[in-house]
Amino acid sequence: MNTSIEDTLSKAAEHEKRYEWLEAAKLIENALRNLDKEDYFRRAQIQERMGYSLHRAAFQNDQKQEFIDGLGRAVDAYRIAQGLFEEIPGDQGAPWILRCKAFSKYLEHWTVPDAPEKLRLLQESQTLRRQALESFWASNQKHEYCKTYTQLDRVTLLRFIREWDPEARDESLKKTVSSGEKAIEALPEINDPNIAAEVNVVYIRNLGWYWNFVEPQGKSRLFVITSTRL
Repeated sequence: MNTSIEDTLSKAAEHEKRYEWLEAAKLIENALRNLDKEDYFRRAQIQERMGYSLHRAAFQNDQKQEFIDGLGRAVDAYRIAQGLFEEIPGDQGAPWILRCKAFSKYLEHWTVPDAPEKLRLLQESQTLRRQALESFWASNQKHEYCKTYTQLDRVTLLRFIREWDPEARDESLKKTVSSGEKAIEALPEINDPNIAAEVNVVYIRNLGWYWNFVEPQGKSRLFVITSTRL
């Protein structure tokens, strides 16, 4: 990739650190315009990143319609990314396709008024998220595994709130805690303090929900990885 594209993406990363998501998305879009159209994998990765920035920008809107419109733009970006990942030969793009689909379902749930439809979209998103996690783990993509675990964390908690079936609700949270244990297991290999902080925060939050609502006696396992430095 040429230097100008990398410089643009580095500037976008600085905006992301300051939670200036719309500004980051604009820079990412500029980078995409200059990227080789035949480089499907890199284009797909950057397109997915734009979807994430647009979705975070949508949550910074105060007006309902602007919020919904912003989510629509994010969903469009994720669907474009999904299509690009689907162009990659073989199964290389499979886990990213699942993650894009999971994000699209999650974002769509915010835009529909019907409660049963919201629950259905959250259920589908959580299933896709779990499949993406399994696929990233199987392909030894530990960094992407942890990224999926943290970025789509809200799906589990929102489904837990809306799920009417107590067994399904508890099982979904139990699987999420198990996924978190795997994420913590991967941290020494990744050796990224920022990822470590995000994973631990999400895992502890999920574990707290599990102890409070599923297993109040606190008998769940708590993984303590002493080699992980926050």
